[in-house]
Amino acid sequence: MLTPDGPALVEVGARLNGAMRLDFDDLVLDLSMADATALAYARPAEFAQRYGGRVYRRRREAAVRFTRTRLDGVVESVDEAVADEIRALPTVAVLDVRLRPGQRRCRSAGPAGTLTGCPRR
Repeated sequence: MLTPDGPALVEVGARLNGAMRLDFDDLVLDLSMADATALAYARPAEFAQRYGGRVYRRRREAAVRFTRTRLDGVVESVDEAVADEIRALPTVAVLDVRLRPGQRRCRSAGPAGTLTGCPRR
């Protein structure tokens, strides 16, 4: 959008973060995006009054990392001791191991990769 002061980026639409973890916003922002999204749809006037013209405040820096793989096959085991070591790091808030033993994992396709296993064939 072009304003008298120059270009301005306008985000359209309330939505949840791409990590699909509702608690992530609570860790990094001063509001819950899930609650704000629900309020925007259910009671738009209240949403506008509460959040209109407001800028989110960041509580802390954060990042979400999805891993990719070139491997394809069935998960045989998950080394929970290693997962627990990662979870115990002071810089890690959450570690999700999405696939469990017996589930099939496909080679990642595209920049985001495959998060929950193989598409049905």
